[in-house]
Amino acid sequence: MKIDLGSFEDKLREISKFKNKLYDELDHGQQKHVDQVWQVVDVTIDTNSYPTIWGLLKKHFGSFTTIKPRSVLAIFGGCSKDYDGVSDFSSETGSSAFCAGSAPRPKSDDSFKFSSKNVLFASHDGKKYTFHHLHKVASSSDGFLHQAEDDISKVKGFTNGDKAQLKSFGIKRVQLISVSITGKHQVVSPFIPVEELPSGKTHKTHNSGGNGGVILIIVIIIIALVIIYFLFSQSGRSNRSSSGSYGSSSYGGSSYGSSNYMRL
Repeated sequence: MKIDLGSFEDKLREISKFKNKLYDELDHGQQKHVDQVWQVVDVTIDTNSYPTIWGLLKKHFGSFTTIKPRSVLAIFGGCSKDYDGVSDFSSETGSSAFCAGSAPRPKSDDSFKFSSKNVLFASHDGKKYTFHHLHKVASSSDGFLHQAEDDISKVKGFTNGDKAQLKSFGIKRVQLISVSITGKHQVVSPFIPVEELPSGKTHKTHNSGGNGGVILIIVIIIIALVIIYFLFSQSGRSNRSSSGSYGSSSYGGSSYGSSNYMRL
């Protein structure tokens, strides 16, 4: 594959305009640009051309003070730095939430290697988790599980459903780690079985007032149905009933965090 370095750098300049966005937040055209750059990275990693490609990546994505996991910046610049706290849980630079699954340093850099364990990132939207398997190691059932949280005391817990999903990835033990946008990593727990992860008492629903409100709503609905039935039975005009259906809308069907840019 012959690479026009001028055109390649033009593409880097283009995607650097939205480097702080998460991949999943990009529109179709932006994702296409990122995929094209990643394809160049992917086909050159094991060649003598990669140090040149890496040099251009560092030029456009290697200087930053804040970074978000799974952002365009992390995809192409996440491995360009060492991060505070990484040595506390692993000696492998590639264990970082910002570097795992991203463009690696050249093989000539002896200080760098990807993690020998799985690396996952748990994003929380205020209601539920979405898990992203940043770096997969089929031979390992251990995983570094990162959460984006500056305050270690506010790290959110996990529901039984969350734990079941982690186990569906083949993960049996995790080390829970909080990461800040400045790149600092803090260990929350040693390696523990997934079942022993802190429970998700922070996963709150809106019916915090107990079951009384739900029961009241059910009673009101029953009374309303009785009244409607009575009115219809008295009028004898069944053609007043509505045949409209509102159950066809499907929400929550989107799959987030699939990290398609890693599958080129």
